[in-house]
Amino acid sequence: MESGVALFYLGSLGYYLYVRIAKTLDMPYKWYSILILVVECIGMTSVVPYALLNVVHTHPSGSGGLPADDGLMEPDKRFTVRVMVPCYKEPLEIVAATVDAALQADLPPGVARILYLCDDGADPAKRAWLEEKWGNTGAAIYVTGRTRAKGEINGKSANLNNCLTKVIYPDLAARPQDIPASEVLVVFDADMQAKRSFFCKILEVMVDDAVALCLTPQAFSNVHKGTDIWNNTNQQFWEYVLPGCDAWGYVACTGTNFCLRARALGAVGWFPTYCITEDYALSMELKAAGFKGRYMAEYLAVGEAPEELRNILRQRSRWTKGHMQVFFSLKNPLLRWRLPFVSKLLYTNGTWSYFTTVLTSWTFQLVPFMSLMFDLQPVKFSREFALAATLYLAANFLVQSYFHVADHMRGIWMAQLSNQLLCFTYFKAILNTLLAKVHIKKKAGFKPTDKTQAPAGGGPGGPGFPVQAAFMARLTSLTRRFNQERLPQLYEAPIVVQPAGKQKKEDACTFEKLYMGACLSVATNTLILALRQVFVAKTLTAWIALPALWAVYNAVPSILFYTYLMGSTRTLQIMAFWMQAVNLLAGAGAVVALFFI
Repeated sequence: MESGVALFYLGSLGYYLYVRIAKTLDMPYKWYSILILVVECIGMTSVVPYALLNVVHTHPSGSGGLPADDGLMEPDKRFTVRVMVPCYKEPLEIVAATVDAALQADLPPGVARILYLCDDGADPAKRAWLEEKWGNTGAAIYVTGRTRAKGEINGKSANLNNCLTKVIYPDLAARPQDIPASEVLVVFDADMQAKRSFFCKILEVMVDDAVALCLTPQAFSNVHKGTDIWNNTNQQFWEYVLPGCDAWGYVACTGTNFCLRARALGAVGWFPTYCITEDYALSMELKAAGFKGRYMAEYLAVGEAPEELRNILRQRSRWTKGHMQVFFSLKNPLLRWRLPFVSKLLYTNGTWSYFTTVLTSWTFQLVPFMSLMFDLQPVKFSREFALAATLYLAANFLVQSYFHVADHMRGIWMAQLSNQLLCFTYFKAILNTLLAKVHIKKKAGFKPTDKTQAPAGGGPGGPGFPVQAAFMARLTSLTRRFNQERLPQLYEAPIVVQPAGKQKKEDACTFEKLYMGACLSVATNTLILALRQVFVAKTLTAWIALPALWAVYNAVPSILFYTYLMGSTRTLQIMAFWMQAVNLLAGAGAVVALFFI
């Protein structure tokens, strides 16, 4: 089915571009139509790779992992697991839960485990707790006191490297090739609690000596999927993008919940420190060095997603800046001659999508307004264009909204929604990185994401919305008739509703609020112009309906943004459900209107 969707998309894309170039540019303001066409083509460059990633993908094996303890594992297949938990100023109770979960998880037979709490905050309370609870067992070691280098970019990498080269492998740091293949590293962020089966399952993959890294996805216990407008769960990435990347030989690392062969890490110079997204950089370094990685699409650890608006935006800004630091440098994957061609494209695609999101979002926000305000049309309309646009928009919708399981439909839509909400954050991060490159701004450094109680709008919610639950149950039953594959399901932990925490003064996020207000203003003014023209013309024409419907479509992210700020989880859940329907109906209505112009 995925192949059919991809072929339909590529065919409709070719037909649309033919009609768009050959039949729609002959108009008074040709420069404007060409400009919009260029933006459309740039946007397509992010959709085509996703369509191809869905054609081939890996599946969970369904294996229960290595046995917890049967004494039968061959001696040369046994491991020494070095568990590393980097922390800075996270609360003790969060770090303690992570350490306990990692040390209490089951181990395969003959596997030795030592945990290193790499505390960059030098917290006496953490040291005292660790030594009191685990110190006598020899299972855990407290590590701190590193010297910070001047101009340090990535504190997390430097923290981990300090532990690796000064504590774990002081004699082998310069000779990583001498580190035994049985030495593996597992990294957990300070809030990520391993399930009991984590080591048994991930080490089964590492039994293959050719595998240098195995990544597992991240799940969060404090995210309600009905209100996840910031895409914290990242379902589309974990369950659609990465399985496709894995099938193409991509080495993926996302900073936590992964197992890595120490010898391979040492061979690429340990954790990269040249950007603030060391996970992305490490993935690329391993692939360029010829190492093999695997992605295991099973949720084996659970953490906490950022909840306050400022923390969410800071995290996404950090991700964007890290990718841009690589893109605007000699480390750019397109310049890495050791990377295979497909890998160059895959490692560039995520970075490139930030540019395309900003450009297409801003352009298509303004097009309906320009149509009604200045009678500036983006294309020369015709029946042939209407047909081409209908086929292309339908195919584009199928690709970007494709789901294996009906319940994924909401998460995939929210992934697209979040890009609109975060568009200004992406732009600021790109701009700040460029300014840092020319020494106008200070280089971005690694800032850990705070873990705090949520404001009511961003936190977990109560029971599901009944209408939505009934609809999804019906749709799930239908999709199971066509898709019998067992694919990974979004992790759902028992959620405890916490009292809403106060937003800090510095959490104002003024520029983001002003930006979303401007977007809503453009959409609202477009609708006002449409109503005015209806009043003057005494009739609703397709010329008026088309930009008005796209304005409604464009208003959805802003409406949900301000609903989120209101602080009611229940209201946000209901609004998200109905806004998804409005979004779909407005887009469909705009396509129908094309045939009446």
